[in-house]
Amino acid sequence: MREVLTDNPHHPMARTQMSVLRRAQNRLTEAQVEAEIAIACDRNNELALKQLGQILLFQGQPLAGIPHLEKAIRLNPGGPNLWSIEWPLGQCHLLLGHVDQAIGLFLRACTARPELYFLHLNLSGALGLQGNLERAQTALAEALRLKPEINTIAQLRLGSQTKAIGRFAIRPSTLAYVEPAFQTNDDWARPVLILHL
Repeated sequence: MREVLTDNPHHPMARTQMSVLRRAQNRLTEAQVEAEIAIACDRNNELALKQLGQILLFQGQPLAGIPHLEKAIRLNPGGPNLWSIEWPLGQCHLLLGHVDQAIGLFLRACTARPELYFLHLNLSGALGLQGNLERAQTALAEALRLKPEINTIAQLRLGSQTKAIGRFAIRPSTLAYVEPAFQTNDDWARPVLILHL
């Protein structure tokens, strides 16, 4: 990637991939800069828009993340990874108190990728906030059916220390052998929405 950026510092996909890398490293300010450069080079870069929306969410700016995520959806409304945009968009809405919108987005994400336990956890939390405890319990039961070892907050926190790369789940300590820059701490963005009240 460095060679590509050396030859063409405004290559939008290389900048987008640098944004993905910096976000995975929990270097969110740098990730935001890379995503913004990628979007400046190609304002219809769906992946860069999604990255920027997620980064802003992780930085505690859900309202600022929404327009980028919504634009990414408008650019490819039938895309196979639409769920991966609807999920953080749902998190943004949930954090802003737009519970009904969050539930709709989480339901669509769960329908598209029913095998992903963390989508069901997010849906369960939103349904619980809405007061629909029966449906929340059903969603939680599905999450536990998919990943039974995540049955306590302690196990959830331990499980969230595993980083998914492609189809493989790798613990951060393993990543040290792959690329030292991937080392993370306990503050990196987890694959589920944890609300601290």
